[in-house]
Amino acid sequence: MSSVPNQQVRPAVAYSVLLGRVLEELRDKRFTQAQVAQAVGVTQATWSRYEKGTLSINVDELLLAARALGTSVTNILNFTDQRCAELQARGVTVVLQPRNKEIDSGLALVGAAGLGLLLGAILKKS
Repeated sequence: MSSVPNQQVRPAVAYSVLLGRVLEELRDKRFTQAQVAQAVGVTQATWSRYEKGTLSINVDELLLAARALGTSVTNILNFTDQRCAELQARGVTVVLQPRNKEIDSGLALVGAAGLGLLLGAILKKS
């Protein structure tokens, strides 16, 4: 029987999940997913995957989304970077995914669930 060193497991979340949460927060209560999806030129199902972080949005679509949401790409990425820094300060690893690759479903589920809890705590403090 082999022994495995006792290592502390750090929570992890993909950057695309953080970006998706920011997009969802900017859209929520003002627009439906279908409305933003139409403005971006994708299906509602694809937009939903962007918000969940299971599919990475491309730069052109991010620009169209920013315009539809009444903000800028700079603001969206700044909000995402702020969330990233807040989570990293709490010991969460932010994982970068290669372009056009889907995130492992386990990481997306764990990351999304953990992120929801962490962001809720962060937003309550703000």
